[in-house]
Amino acid sequence: SREVLSTVGVAYHKEALRYAREPEFRHLLVVDAATRALGFRGVEHPVFKRFLDRAVQYYTQAVNADPAYAPALNNLAAAYLDLGDRDLARGYVNRALRADPTLASAYNNRALAAIQAGDVRRAEEDFLTAARLAPGLRDVVLNLSRLYEKQGRPEDARRWAARAQATPPAPEATPESLGGVTPGISQA
Repeated sequence: SREVLSTVGVAYHKEALRYAREPEFRHLLVVDAATRALGFRGVEHPVFKRFLDRAVQYYTQAVNADPAYAPALNNLAAAYLDLGDRDLARGYVNRALRADPTLASAYNNRALAAIQAGDVRRAEEDFLTAARLAPGLRDVVLNLSRLYEKQGRPEDARRWAARAQATPPAPEATPESLGGVTPGISQA
């Protein structure tokens, strides 16, 4: 089923990320709340692309099974961000948002694509939307703080960093932050 294919894609994606460099900004994957995705660690490794290509294969199968399945569309966008293909990432994340306009993880990932394109205004808007939709997603708040830091807005950066520290862990029934890869199912 689409859920199984997408979850298998997440498994390969998280395995690939074990071999990636520490990212400046963190994207968010969408998985079932019971899935435990690990964070980023290690350095780039030749295995990275192999596992990520495998993740893309499963995400694509999940999207082929249901073209409007927002979690798999979002995850495919995140994988293409990791592969450096901003245009494909942007296309998939926009499809995810059309399928589920409340998916905070997709707004976060669209912000990352905007940063890669140099559109910091759009990135800020999308991070703020993600933070409003899912205030418990700590990585969104940290990404916004980092964006403000890079823009030379230290007061805003400190305010959002403090908010991240004050963000309580998500309740068991909702998605939880697990380092750089964060389950982010719809907060509906």
